[in-house]
Amino acid sequence: MVFLTTYVNYTMRSNMSIAIVSMVTAQKGRVFPECKEREMEATRLPGLTTTMQSNDTNITITTTERPELPNGLCYPALQCLIARWAPPSEKGKFVSCLMGNTLGTCITWPLVGAVTQAVGWGWGFHVISAQVLVYCVIFYFVAANSPEDHKWITEEEKNYIKESQGGNVSKKRATPPYKKMFTSMPFWILNILHFGNLWGLYLQITNAPKYIAEVVGFNLRDSGGLAAMPHLTRMFMGLAYGNIGDFCKKKGLPTKFIRKFFVIFSHIIPGILLIGIPFVECQPTIVVALLITSMGVNGAAVLTNLQNPQDLAPNFAGSIFGIISFIGGTTGFIVPAITGAFINHGNTIANWTWAWIIGGCMYIGSGLIFILFGSTKQQEWNKKKEDDDA
Repeated sequence: MVFLTTYVNYTMRSNMSIAIVSMVTAQKGRVFPECKEREMEATRLPGLTTTMQSNDTNITITTTERPELPNGLCYPALQCLIARWAPPSEKGKFVSCLMGNTLGTCITWPLVGAVTQAVGWGWGFHVISAQVLVYCVIFYFVAANSPEDHKWITEEEKNYIKESQGGNVSKKRATPPYKKMFTSMPFWILNILHFGNLWGLYLQITNAPKYIAEVVGFNLRDSGGLAAMPHLTRMFMGLAYGNIGDFCKKKGLPTKFIRKFFVIFSHIIPGILLIGIPFVECQPTIVVALLITSMGVNGAAVLTNLQNPQDLAPNFAGSIFGIISFIGGTTGFIVPAITGAFINHGNTIANWTWAWIIGGCMYIGSGLIFILFGSTKQQEWNKKKEDDDA
């Protein structure tokens, strides 16, 4: 249900992006890649980006996922469900299901695109609404707040989950201890890790298509399937990493080692790859390969910044994730602003270089900070007052 929830969540977001693009009348224009001058006619519903030019204005609309901005209540609520349902040795598998958002995006592009072209953009909303309605019915009958509230779970399964959690998770309601949370060093280190991750993701998701099309000169008309590859690779790798993390846990590897080791994959390696992008210059195949590899290895985030809230305070994992997503989500407008400042005087590789370097350094820097100072120790403020009184 976690996977299905994130899938449906992103079909709604992606549908809006596609609908907006389809409402705009595309015009012919010229883009001037530094590597190869090429004339393109903007397609109405391409895989990732519609480039429109009118007079001296160049507008890029990116129909893609917006990772965790705005999440609203969905992702914090899912973190709460994971805390209550997942045995510690299986949390990697549960958290990796948050990658369902990627599948939602990739399916919505061609589905709503085909419906829009056939019968109009309004029907795109009808199709997605019907899908959401079916999901709500399934969720109502299948999901529950906790194992104790579920109708179909066996006593054996319920006892297994409860015993494996060791009394660290409570279903009682309590106000999050914000004062203790905001004065907790592990909490702020997690914030830095998550912020760096979203910076790198936003750079790739919002700016990479523009760089490939307008600087490297890759033909976007032929890239529909290829455009989805980085996202699908991240999803499949995320699911694989989740199972690998659980395997390591069952083999007795310390949680602290697992988190910090996989930061190498979720942050350090992607950072190095981003820094390398401007230095391969006019080789679109290599640029795309670097982006796909970067997004793929970043799937390890299911074992690092996406799972660390469960380590620090499973009772308040939803609150923690909501806060770090709010702070990290600011990269959604910071990254385009900084990139725009660099390329304001020309869409050249030289001007783009620092945008990629800063993105790579944010990945690497935040990862190194977590490796040096991050914690997986459950914080004392995880215990709720009601539990203390009991």
